[in-house]
Amino acid sequence: MNVELRTALDRVANRIRRARLWGGLAACWLVWAALAAVLTALGPQPVPLAIELAALAGLSGLVFTVFAIRSARDPLGVARRIEAARPELDAGLLTAVEGDLKASPTERRGFLQQTVIDRALAHGREHDWAEAVVPGRRVDGARFAHAASLCALLAAFGALVVRSRVESKPESPGSPPPRSRSSPATPRSSAGVRCWSSPGSAARCPPRRSW
Repeated sequence: MNVELRTALDRVANRIRRARLWGGLAACWLVWAALAAVLTALGPQPVPLAIELAALAGLSGLVFTVFAIRSARDPLGVARRIEAARPELDAGLLTAVEGDLKASPTERRGFLQQTVIDRALAHGREHDWAEAVVPGRRVDGARFAHAASLCALLAAFGALVVRSRVESKPESPGSPPPRSRSSPATPRSSAGVRCWSSPGSAARCPPRRSW
């Protein structure tokens, strides 16, 4: 394929891949952050569960990354996106790409084929195809959304782990048992001596007087 034409198409393809990468990761982190927030609101969860969810979130982010990197690899698909954004090309770019792909590397291009390629390249020099297909503000917005959703994900998982560890922490040995609500002392009598007792404590009796 013509080097300049391939470079122009690659520039558009890279813009498409970046927008898909940041947008897909932003949606992925946001979903996992919402799930972690719901689990935190429901109550303390086992710490291993939080670790498993974090691993699944990272795995899903890796899947989105691979998908975005492998997308927009077909020159014809990229040319169709450009034609849709720039109708004035009138299928000239698509014709140039199809003809260049079908031609063998050693075959010389005909005059008509070279004319079609030159017209498409002239249009590409005058107009920014990448900006027409994927505006720069869209890429910047997707990048900002990715950063915000990643911060939300870290905060949600951090809150989930902290609450789970604090509320599921076992009591230290030697700690006093929980006290029951105090109730008024109940008088008891033993051998003519009145004693007072309350729940959780032994009966208290005044010392006997010796005569």
